[in-house]
Amino acid sequence: MAADWLTAAAGMAQGVRRGQDRAFPSPNGVPMASLTLIHPGAPEEAVAVPPEKLLAGSGRQGVGNAYSDATGQFHAGTWSAEPATWRVAYTEHEYCEILQGRIRMQHDDGTVQVVGPGDRFVVPAGWRGTWEVLEQARKVYVIFEPTPR
Repeated sequence: MAADWLTAAAGMAQGVRRGQDRAFPSPNGVPMASLTLIHPGAPEEAVAVPPEKLLAGSGRQGVGNAYSDATGQFHAGTWSAEPATWRVAYTEHEYCEILQGRIRMQHDDGTVQVVGPGDRFVVPAGWRGTWEVLEQARKVYVIFEPTPR
């Protein structure tokens, strides 16, 4: 039974076109919620790092939020940034997949990690430090905010 469902889902996934949501069957025959596709090349809204957090560079960024749940606690989409350095203090948990560029992340305890294309990682709520975009960067993000905004 599971193999039939996986085969059907794989066939349906091939038929999904960019920018469309599609309902998939579940093993028990009840339709699953629509899928939202995240397209790294989709248009992004221009945003900027707040001046009080910006340490160097332009702070220009782009955000293409593809999905937010009804509670406002869960989000997924794309993000891009020009070279810059700024302070961060995470209240949310964030999964990141770097698509382009290199980013140097320094925790307030002095620990440094440089990430680049293909790297996947989670930044836990409570993480504090700096993000330094070393070269034009782009990522896919998934964010969970434990406390509704």
